[in-house]
Parts: sequence; C-alpha cells; structure tokens
Amino acid sequence: MGKSSLAWSWLHGDLRGTDVSIGSAIPTDERPKGILWYSFYESKASISAFFHTALHYFLGVGKEPTDVISSLVTAMQQQRGLVVLDGLERQLLGFSGLDQPHRREEEDSIRYFSDPRLRELLRTIASVPGGGTKILITSRLMPIELEGLNGVDELQIPGLSEDEATEFLERETQGLNKTFIADVARTYCSHPLALRLAAGLLADPGYDNAALLAGSEPKIVDELVQREHHVLEQAYEALSGPEQTFLGIISAFRGATSFDAAKAVLGTKSLDYFWAQVDRLVDRGLLWVNKHQQEFDLHPIVRLYCYSRLIDKTAVADRISGVFESIPRPQTIRTREQAEPLLEITYQYARAGRYDDACRLFDDAIWMDLGVKLDENRLILDLIALFFPEGWAGECAVLDQDLGEGLVQKTAQVLASTGRYSDVVALLGKGSPSRREGNAQVGQFFGRALFETGLCAAGIDEMYRALNLTEDEHRKGHMHDAIALVFSTIHCTTQARYHAREMKGCYKRSRRLDARHRFEVIFRKINVLSSSRKAERLVQTLEDAAKELGWDATTKLLVQTKAELLIRRLEAAKGKHSRVKQFMTGVDGVADVDEADRLISELLGEARNTGDTPLEGLLLRLSARLTVYSDLERAAAAANESLRIARRLDSVFTKISALRVLSDVEVKIGEFRHGLAHLREARALVPKDAICEPLRSEIATELHNLERAAPL
Repeated sequence: MGKSSLAWSWLHGDLRGTDVSIGSAIPTDERPKGILWYSFYESKASISAFFHTALHYFLGVGKEPTDVISSLVTAMQQQRGLVVLDGLERQLLGFSGLDQPHRREEEDSIRYFSDPRLRELLRTIASVPGGGTKILITSRLMPIELEGLNGVDELQIPGLSEDEATEFLERETQGLNKTFIADVARTYCSHPLALRLAAGLLADPGYDNAALLAGSEPKIVDELVQREHHVLEQAYEALSGPEQTFLGIISAFRGATSFDAAKAVLGTKSLDYFWAQVDRLVDRGLLWVNKHQQEFDLHPIVRLYCYSRLIDKTAVADRISGVFESIPRPQTIRTREQAEPLLEITYQYARAGRYDDACRLFDDAIWMDLGVKLDENRLILDLIALFFPEGWAGECAVLDQDLGEGLVQKTAQVLASTGRYSDVVALLGKGSPSRREGNAQVGQFFGRALFETGLCAAGIDEMYRALNLTEDEHRKGHMHDAIALVFSTIHCTTQARYHAREMKGCYKRSRRLDARHRFEVIFRKINVLSSSRKAERLVQTLEDAAKELGWDATTKLLVQTKAELLIRRLEAAKGKHSRVKQFMTGVDGVADVDEADRLISELLGEARNTGDTPLEGLLLRLSARLTVYSDLERAAAAANESLRIARRLDSVFTKISALRVLSDVEVKIGEFRHGLAHLREARALVPKDAICEPLRSEIATELHNLERAAPL
C-alpha cells in the first residue's frame, strides 16, 4: 500500500527472501551483494548525511575523498548492489524550504533538486552501463532533471485494482455488506492514502458508513495540487475534539516531531491517555509513528489539511516556540544541525505573527554565524522569505523600523550574492523607494543589481548616489569596493584601480583596518592588478588575513584567487605543455596544475553543498580554463555546465563570461562553428551603454581573430 511500503515489501520478500509471505525470493546468486536503504522521511535526514552514510557503506571508514561523487560512483559500480532512496520528493525544491510543510504544491519548478550534488550523483549513475549498484527511488514527484534520461525507468503506481482494494477493505473491516465494500473500493482504489483512511473509518463501529459515498464524485487529491477531499474530511470530522487538537499541533511543526516535543507542546499529564490517542490516530491512518527515531510524522496531504483546520495557529506556534526556547543555545553555530532549534523558533515566531521577535532572533543568533561565516545562503534566504509573505516586492512584515531596514539590507545582500539580481530590483525597485532612500548600503545593492541585469549606466549612477549618501569612511570603503568590482567586470581598469585605492584610504581613515578589511583591500587589489607577478606576491598576505578570520567565505575567496592567478599564468604560456610547469610554480601554497585542480574541485564540492550557485558556475569556468590544455573532454563538460548555470542566473555578465569560456574550449576541440556562435551570442549580450565599450571591443577583436582563423 503506497510507494515506500511496496519497495519495502519487494526488498524483503523478493530480493532478500526474509519474508516469503509477501514475495517470491529470487535465487541467492542473483541477489545484490549490498543493500542500503536511506529514508528522507526521517527528521535528521539530509543530502550531506546520505553522502556520509553511503561513503561509509561503500568505502569504509577513512578520510572523505576530495571528489565525493566520483569516488562514490566508482565504488558503487564495483559491486552488484542496491541503494533505495525513500521519499526523494523531500529533497526537491517544493519540499526543501522552511515553510514547505504549510505551502501548497503549485508549480513545475518544485520538481528540481534542491541540492546539485544529488542531481549529479543520480545523473551520473544513470549514465553508467553495466551490472554495478542500481538506485531505486520512491517519490511523490518525478524530478525534472531525471526525466527522459537513458538509464532512468519511471514506474507510475496508479493504486490498487478494484479487486485488490476490495480484498484489502474486507481484511481491514468485518461484517460489512460486500456490495457496499466493493463500491467504496471502486471509489478510492486509485489513491492509497484515501483507501487507508476509508478503511480506518469503516473499522469504526460508531461511524456512519454511508457518508463515505454521499454526494457526487469525491475530490481525490491531484498529484501536484493538494486539495481537501471527501475522505480526509470525513476522517477528520470523525475524530474527537482532543484528537483533532493532537493532529493540529503535530501538523504545526515543520516536519517529524519527537515524542518529547509533542508531549511538551500538548501539555500531556496522562501518558496512558496520550498513547491511547496515538494508537487511535495510527489505526485511522492519520498518524505515522517511527519508534526507532521516537518521532511522529504526517503524510504531507494530511499535514496540510490538519493545519488548515487548526483554529488558533498563533497560540500553537507560541507553544511550540516556547518548548524550543528551553533548549540551551550554542555560543557559536558551526553546523546546520546546531541551528535547528533556532530555525524552529524563528519559523514559529513568524507563523505566530511575531515578526519582530523572529527578526531579533535572526539578527542576534543566526545571521552572523550562518549567513556571514558559514555562507549558508540558501538557508538564510528561506528564513528571510518568512518576513516577506507577499514576495520580495511586497511589504516587509517586520514592524520595528530599524529592524526592518536592517532586514531589507541583509535581504538585498543575500539575493545579490546568490545571483538573484532581478529579485533585488523587485525588492528595492520603483514600487518601494522608501527602502533605499537614505540607506547607502541598500542603494549599493540596488545599483549592483541594475548593473548586472544590463542597466549599467543607471546602476553605476545609483552606486555613486549611494556613495554620496554617507559620511562614514568605513561605509564608503565598502562602496568603493563595490564600484571597483563593477568597473573591473566591464574592463574599465583605470576606474577600477582608482576605487580600489579609495577603498583602502577610507578604511585607514576609519581606523578599522582589521583582518576582515585587510582581506577585502588585498583581495580587490589583486583583482585589479594587471601584473600576475605583483598579484602573486600579495597572496601570502591575503592568506594570513584569511587564517586570522577563519571564515568559510574568506577561505573560498583565497582558494579562488590562487586558482585564478595560476590559470592566468597558464594562459599566458599559450598552452605550450613544455612551459606549463615553469609558469605554474610561482604562487605560495600552490605548486602546480594538479594542485590548482585539487583546490578548485574541493571548493566546487563546498559550493554545491551550500547551494552557492554563482560560485559553482565561476569554479566550473575556472576548471574549464585550467583543464583545456590537458583534458579537453573534461573542460568541455565543465564549460557547458557553467553555461547552463549562467542561463539560470540574472547576471548578463555571468552569461557573457560563460559563453566566452565555452567558445574557447570549443575552438580548441575543433568545433569552430559552435565556438563562433557562442562568441557572437556573448557580443550580442553586452549592454548598449557606452561605458561597456571596452568589453564590447575586446570581444569583437576575439571574434574577428577567430573568424579569420576558422577553417573554410
């Protein structure tokens, strides 16, 4: 009954032969040598935890390999095995947000993987032929990124046949009219949840069975759009008041709920009464109990319906947050798991309409550790979205003016850092001028967003306007840094260097040239220097500042800088293999091309882990530029993937960069026609603003040279 139950029964009956009552065991020599079942329905399940479990299972205890996916795929193909990923829909975008449990499924976009690592693993496994380990997925939704792939077989489960449904109901109920049972089976056989709920009702001697078939056709739940339907409404209405309250409170949690948390929120005094309620709700098919994890959970449709029937959501949210408030907070958050109690409190505060309290908690305990130091942008965006219930262009729900202004600033910062510049424009655009008036940093982000979406002159004007809004030298330093970045993007090197120097002067005058600001100054100076030799001499100073800070974000920038400098020297060598080593040995801490490749690969894994899509695209472009002289096939794969990512982002200049890298790779593998097409597309994307003329001229020169060199 249902996908998970079917997979479990098949696994134990047919595949392992441990329960022949539910299957016909296959011969021993045809069975897989190893079986790993991983359920995403468990509360502590995550992509990172799955990879850790799978690596331990297939590779044994030891240091985690640099290229996790490649190592795991290789190990899985060396034995005839099976991995079952149960409840995969919980790792799709529609189920990954903090508010997912209380949000309806409405768009196709929910069927994309929330974590690119899982997408890459599954697509790679699907492409590998042979008799190695296979993966069985159970999911309410088919991931879009697996549709149509060779190596992927989709089995739609339509439900039981009418005869099977009748047999099931007769087994679950006693003494009922067989004709009536057959009518119920015919009505509900196409949806396992509906059939299970119907069985629970029919087994209750106090229930009016005729109500199940009353009225017109029941409103069975569509696969993508959850709607209240007849049998669920009947099952809910048949409960006592305390049982409805029990389900309502469980439904208000974001996911699986520990026994202890449920008892605390319910205010349970009698354990006997508590467990009697549990037994009745389980018998009715409304509640799931995981005794191993000591957790309660609900089917997503049941959760959404019960939550919609919860009368005082605010009071319940207050009670849940109160329980989690009693959990001691760590002084510093170092992992997502440590932050879970704080995330639940913030979420429940927002659900209770206590937006100011939620925002204070976010500012005090979450923003710096998760947002700035750990670079958990995807999670931070999920949290911030709670404060904008009407979307980024809508009103911020925080009432305290200072808190609200600070939140808008942080929102713009995170949206910009994740490449969502159109959302920044929506947040700070014409409809909400008050959000940027008088706020220099907000104006800075708005200007950057305009620039990246192709309104370059307007964006730079907005950034200069923001610069003139503040007398704070420290803030001016940040502004000059941002302006230097946009000028270097369009190859206006004179302006970029000027603003980099101004940035350093502002920091010095503000007397706040600490490790963080030393790092920013050196990093920008390296990026605007035309001489690789001079830039390389600054790398050690940059590394010292990064070590002093110990932040994930600065470590990523350091690795990125080292790799970029090495690649610049490699490209200066014009790809002559005999000169590569000579040109690649001058940067402290990075000895050769292989080391640069390792650094990029490690950082690429981190970018995918944290959902840093812009960084992932940048690293793929670096990888393509690095490997184009040694492994053309790998370079082409990285360049193509970088372009796919760039097309999903809002930045015109990211697309231009990805197209130029791919064009270069294609030319080197002899695909002149494709190389020319991509370079022409890059030229066409350059904004018409006169300020972009240096970039347009550079691409035009490349195109001219390529057209002359192309074979007839």
